[in-house]
Amino acid sequence: MENLAKNMVGFASRRVAAYFVFTAILTVLVYFLELLFPFFFQAFLSRYDLVNTQIPGRLAFLKSESTSQIIFYIILISFFRSVAQGMTQQLSSSIMQHFKFHHRQQMIDWILFRQRLATGKFLSIFGEVVNSASAMIISVQGVLIHALLCVLFLTSILFISTWITLVSLAFVVLVALALKKIMNYTRIYGNMINKDWDSINKGLVLIFKNVFFIRIYGVASKVKSNMVEALRTYLKSHLWFNTWSAVATYMPQFFGIVVLLSICMFSFKTSYLEKALVLPYLYIFFRLTQAVSSFLRTYTNVLFHWDQSKELYSWWRQNILLPQEKKKSEISKSIELNNPVGWSLKNIDFVYPGAQTNILHNFNFEIEAGKLVVITGKSGRGKSTLLGLLIGELMPQSGEILLRSDTGIHKIAEVKKELYKKLGYVGPENLFFSGTIRENLLFGVADGLAEESIREALKAANCQFLVDDWKRLDDYLSDLGDGLSSGQKQRISLARALLRRPKVLLLDEPTANLDDESQSKFIESIKALKGTMTMILITHRSELLDLADSYIDLDKC
Repeated sequence: MENLAKNMVGFASRRVAAYFVFTAILTVLVYFLELLFPFFFQAFLSRYDLVNTQIPGRLAFLKSESTSQIIFYIILISFFRSVAQGMTQQLSSSIMQHFKFHHRQQMIDWILFRQRLATGKFLSIFGEVVNSASAMIISVQGVLIHALLCVLFLTSILFISTWITLVSLAFVVLVALALKKIMNYTRIYGNMINKDWDSINKGLVLIFKNVFFIRIYGVASKVKSNMVEALRTYLKSHLWFNTWSAVATYMPQFFGIVVLLSICMFSFKTSYLEKALVLPYLYIFFRLTQAVSSFLRTYTNVLFHWDQSKELYSWWRQNILLPQEKKKSEISKSIELNNPVGWSLKNIDFVYPGAQTNILHNFNFEIEAGKLVVITGKSGRGKSTLLGLLIGELMPQSGEILLRSDTGIHKIAEVKKELYKKLGYVGPENLFFSGTIRENLLFGVADGLAEESIREALKAANCQFLVDDWKRLDDYLSDLGDGLSSGQKQRISLARALLRRPKVLLLDEPTANLDDESQSKFIESIKALKGTMTMILITHRSELLDLADSYIDLDKC
């Protein structure tokens, strides 16, 4: 139970949990103000002979108060009640926004530093699923508020007149049995809405992926008919959900009025309820029926958003909570990597979750420090996967990956953070953002680099066009790197990697998008760097094999 509570706080965030506690405090405050209101209002009405009842003994001090003082008390009660209700409403907004921020912040951290996910699925969770779960969270807040008010109001009327309240509750139980059936319909149609929406999304994806096939084969009308039918089903589910939700929300209010009238008639004919307490009792009972109605409305919203909230919780538990717990048990070493490093891969088995076959099976290989290793293989064969294993971004299901440095031999998981500090990376696509060439060049590089260090890196990367025209470093670029050729962008990426003073340089298909001339210049730079660091080059171009001190052909593994 303790772990469950801890997980729930972690899922919602501590701030949101604190807001829930504050919500409960404000709700109790609202209850006491609601409790005072009918007694003071009754005292006000009695001053003008609008009601002919005695003031209850506990509030006898009101007899000596002037009418203006009683009016002041009523205004004061109303003011504080409005403030408390306004703060509760503000808390609802804060809970929703902080919940969204909490999860989206964790998702950004996850996708940058942990795993990868299909773009469409990730964006769906980041957008629609988080929005739905945040709506459920504020509905849970509503359930908390109105459930607490129901308990407090019920306790109050039981205290005022136990017998009448018990008789009234017997009638309420009958209504509750009918409501249970209605709530079941609400849950069913709520689930149907989510399933219908998934069906619509799948249909849209099918159209996007196969639009030419649909047009050429002349089945556009059939596809449209299927989509319209899916939309119609979604509409019907929504209408039925709204209908049953409305019945569940307003039925308690209707029967509450019936019970109120019955209480009035009964209290006038019997002595079970003092006349001085009739008006307060009726007011509190009416507020109870409103609280029950609001409870059912917010509970209906919880049911509506339940499935997507479960989806978000499952994702959070699998990708955020469990990795955090695992990370606490991991041992991390602090080492200095001042020279090139090597690797030993022993009996490696790796398979992606849900896949049927291993990407790597019983894989063994040695990478010597300071050497250039080329990894080749067909698309999907596992080149990038092997790169992820080497740097500890991915972990094998079995086998051992060891990093060999001049300080000793270490498990990759133990020295991953230190290794990252000494990595340089050049991929097939160039990372550029809106800013100057200098700002792009120094992105991810330590501050305080001397101009001479920048010049040396540019020379080593064959960026002579910048060395000869130093002022170009202050030219402004868009995030597409407009004004630079593909070869120039790639050489700037190499210079950026070299500015990190890496001991390992990762080259992931660095020439994939280059023409022959640009590729030739890039290769010249790589040849000049051989021996100064360990280089791992992923490529599908056989002509780059001449650069290798050793190579891995994954098609033959």
